[in-house]
Amino acid sequence: MKYYKFTDQNGHITYQSHIAEVIRDEMTEITEEEYFSVLAELQAKANAETESAEQSKDDRIAELEAENAALLYQVLTGEELTDV
Repeated sequence: MKYYKFTDQNGHITYQSHIAEVIRDEMTEITEEEYFSVLAELQAKANAETESAEQSKDDRIAELEAENAALLYQVLTGEELTDV
């Protein structure tokens, strides 16, 4: 297996693996260790972003639930809930 770092015309970098050797100006051969190291870094970054998004979602749900409870209290009692 051959591993490559591919840089497109816009400067975007991708990493690829090929069974056969590929010869292109945009591709630089890298070691298997480099390939899997970058892959692990990208996976860790993606996991961190997912966790952050999940936390943001959970925080937003909690805000909406508190707002909903306050509105329900107001509808049922006619008074505004002040400690939300």
